[in-house]
Amino acid sequence: MPQINHSYQGSQKPKLLDQVRFAIRAKHYSLRTEEAYVLWIRRFILFQNKRHPKDMGAEEVRQFLSNLAVNHHGSSSLLVSHARSFDQQHASRQRATPVHYSGTLACEPR
Repeated sequence: MPQINHSYQGSQKPKLLDQVRFAIRAKHYSLRTEEAYVLWIRRFILFQNKRHPKDMGAEEVRQFLSNLAVNHHGSSSLLVSHARSFDQQHASRQRATPVHYSGTLACEPR
């Protein structure tokens, strides 16, 4: 289990993935859930050329999910489900507009 440094100096904020780990542990999710969330977030960031998620929006999420659906054959269906759930739970806490998913990805028949 990765260690999280909970003592930060001055205005230094924890890194994004440490914030995710802390939030997941605060909710008492399993270690495997934590690992899965961190893996998907890391994949999303790398797919978007290491841009920070706060600088991205719905279009970048759609690009990522469509890429998963087309190039990884269905990996995105579970991720879309989790993204919807997470978005609904946390939208009220964020200033940004929540991302809404149409449920239609590039590989799905219309």
